[in-house]
Amino acid sequence: MSQMVVGPQEIRGFHKLRLLQVRECHSLKYLFSPSIAKLLVKLEKIEVEDCNEMEAILAKARDQNEKSEVTFPKVHTLSLLSLPKLECFCVEANAFKWPSLTKVEVVGCDKLKMFVPTEVETPPEQEFHGQILHPQVNKEDEPNVNDRDIQTELRSLFPSSLIKSLQNLEQLKAEDCNSLEAIFELEGGLNLEKSSAFAACNNLKELQLQSLRKLKHIWKVVGPQEIRGFHKLRLLQVRECHSLKYLFSPSIAKLLVKLEKIEVEDCNEMEAILAKARDQNEKSEVTFPKVHTLSLLSLPKLECFCVEANAFKWPSLTKVEVVGCDKLKMFVPTEVETPPEQEFHGQILHPQVNKEVCGWIFLTFSNFLSYFLKKITYRAKLCMYAFSLVVYDIWLLALTCLGGIHIFFFIMLKE
Repeated sequence: MSQMVVGPQEIRGFHKLRLLQVRECHSLKYLFSPSIAKLLVKLEKIEVEDCNEMEAILAKARDQNEKSEVTFPKVHTLSLLSLPKLECFCVEANAFKWPSLTKVEVVGCDKLKMFVPTEVETPPEQEFHGQILHPQVNKEDEPNVNDRDIQTELRSLFPSSLIKSLQNLEQLKAEDCNSLEAIFELEGGLNLEKSSAFAACNNLKELQLQSLRKLKHIWKVVGPQEIRGFHKLRLLQVRECHSLKYLFSPSIAKLLVKLEKIEVEDCNEMEAILAKARDQNEKSEVTFPKVHTLSLLSLPKLECFCVEANAFKWPSLTKVEVVGCDKLKMFVPTEVETPPEQEFHGQILHPQVNKEVCGWIFLTFSNFLSYFLKKITYRAKLCMYAFSLVVYDIWLLALTCLGGIHIFFFIMLKE
């Protein structure tokens, strides 16, 4: 099966199509052309699964007119599952808008590196929705990148220009996509100076990333501009991302004011959760006001929560789980540069321990103590029960012996 449009591009119809579901169509390379996509004004859900030859969702434009902006005004769900040859959403660099998109699920797309290609021919007098997906990375702009990563092209699933059209996105799941190197690219294309009210992905609530073996950045920040957004993110779950060394930078951490749960599991190269600050402004206090659960599981190279000595606050933290972190020695490094005229929330971990660290130690110890006491109580109850059984058996044995003796003497006297 393959898509075919014959003749001129003046096509009308399909205006009420709401669900487009395609599964196990192994000869289909593209879902639709730009001219067809523009007709689907009522389309709400796109599901494509297990199509072995699918290379892109949007095919190459047949003429210059098809290269104009493509809008999916009603699409709220996009699911791309088990598409081993899918490299991008569209073959050419089109400008997109997704004003209603709330859920994106990308699973089992091994070749997927980016949502759209690198260059966009922007129509005159229109807002820029294109992207430059792989700017040159230098050590000054990105201190968390290794020497091996310098001058390497890092392609993002969602470049800064595309993020503008994802303002209603609430759930993002990416799994088993072994070519992805970054998720969000935040750089000059955001034009924050001209649009100070813009906040990137400000309705995103759940971010789940699993088995992304080449992922180096969740948030790829390029340039010195101030970043806004991600204020409603509640769940951050990262598993089996073996190239990821840090979860986020201090500037990103400060945006996550609604974050409630952090789960990081089985990331072989993870060295710290909070990366090194890019400048002096990032070294100020970091507060996670809503985080109640922190789980760090099977992180063999994790040495501390943050590389530098930052000041922290965790007012809502109730559960800490640290398992399989062989190199973990301390939560933060030894020295904290306290900003002038501000309360000290940092810590010198040895020999003095501040209130925040005491809270962590007390919380961990109290949880362990509670668990230990429950075990002891349970075992004590078992022991008491076993002891009572033994006493009861002895008592029965004694009664039996006394009864036997009584019968013996009764027989002897009778004789």
